[in-house]
Amino acid sequence: MYFWNVQALVQELKDRAVPERDKFYYYLLTVIMILMQPITEDVNIYAKVFRLAITIWGTWSCYQINKSGDNYSFIERMFCLSFTLGFRLMLILLGIGLITVLPFNIFLAETLREGAAESTLNILRFTDNLIYFSFPIIFDFVLYIMLRRNMARVSGSQVTGIL
Repeated sequence: MYFWNVQALVQELKDRAVPERDKFYYYLLTVIMILMQPITEDVNIYAKVFRLAITIWGTWSCYQINKSGDNYSFIERMFCLSFTLGFRLMLILLGIGLITVLPFNIFLAETLREGAAESTLNILRFTDNLIYFSFPIIFDFVLYIMLRRNMARVSGSQVTGIL
């Protein structure tokens, strides 16, 4: 089972050599990763709509790429690749988030404590909301771009381009 080595996973999928036990774990870990996403009631409806649209487009697009290749084991490939690529992307975005969002939130807390002007606070709150709105959308979009590219490699599809 691969947590980081996408190349090796692509080759095993291409060779149809992924053991059934590993497929089970890829599925289970993908579901766990999905369930671990924070669920808050203040999530913007627009973010939900964007994420739903990206998921529909990305899944359909990956299916079409697999179909134009060898048209074999779409679901198996999606789960295996989704976990490995999602895990990698999650760690990368977590690192970016710690570098950018954490200092911003510390700055925001200090600004609130110091009693900044209302206009400054509104700008900071808007920026904070924009960050929390955009990170999941960016994650989904980048994940499906990576899934498309690797699905083409696995299936032998000649599809090129990002979108």
